Amino acid sequence: MEKQIWDILEGQEQREKKAYQFSRSIREMIQADFANSEEVLEALSGWSRNLAVIFRSGSLTSLGEQGPVPVRSCHTFQISKHTLSQVPYLHTHSFYELIYVLRGRCRQTVKEEGRFRSLVLESHQACLLPPGAVHSMERCGTEDVILKCSIPSWLYRWLEETAGQPSLEAFAKAEGYSADYVGKLIKGNTGRNFRELATESRQKKAARMLLDTDNSVAEVAEQLGYVSVSGLYRQFSRQFGMTPGEYRRTFQERFLPGQESMQEGSVCYNGSEISRQKGREGIEKQNKNASVRGQNHRTGQDKSGKGL
Repeated sequence: MEKQIWDILEGQEQREKKAYQFSRSIREMIQADFANSEEVLEALSGWSRNLAVIFRSGSLTSLGEQGPVPVRSCHTFQISKHTLSQVPYLHTHSFYELIYVLRGRCRQTVKEEGRFRSLVLESHQACLLPPGAVHSMERCGTEDVILKCSIPSWLYRWLEETAGQPSLEAFAKAEGYSADYVGKLIKGNTGRNFRELATESRQKKAARMLLDTDNSVAEVAEQLGYVSVSGLYRQFSRQFGMTPGEYRRTFQERFLPGQESMQEGSVCYNGSEISRQKGREGIEKQNKNASVRGQNHRTGQDKSGKGL
């Protein structure tokens, strides 16, 4: 399985290396990936008629600063590699993007409230950017392995808004498909089943409630639809490596207003940074809407192999 994943990632690397050599294939990628592709292409045409020459220049950051901000669109769950061929450019998304550093380092520029700041992710760190977030990713090195997971808004919102334990049947019915079809679609695109995704979402809700409310653990369990509080304890401990009570006591104590480089295991959620430090497992809560997820990241397979 591991060899298959590395073969897929290497395949993406080679396909994009070839595609970025020709203006026609670059144009096709722009048209496929961006909701405002015509605006983007028109802005690029003002620089040069040869797109391959533009992309070989090494940076397109000024595109989002002086012209339209490219809007990447995606309607299915996908995982792709941040390839060596990709150049920095400011852009935003119509979906949630989870960026995970499997190896090496990922440097980004993120725009928040009209100002730019740097964000550095080390190995085994991740950040989750919501739709509308504007950022750019620097070129990766030959030893870096950076994965970009596109999570369509409809799937993310459904998991976030559903109270209690979501069911595949209810989700499939809401989307107008059979449970069997949706189950296979999710498994094929994510490498995980619906229950695993729903359980992870449920634990993130529990983590937020523990930090943002004074509800008892039993009340949190009841509001999330657990039959017994022991069920919450069991799943929460498996997800975060500590009990709900330990989590609350540990992470409500610290508040750090912004840091440029996060510690090992950190997660950026909807623009809020939370650091889980190796050895003492500390998490700094940056704002009221922060959310935490564990480090047990599992990768699916990206079947498109495309991305800018």
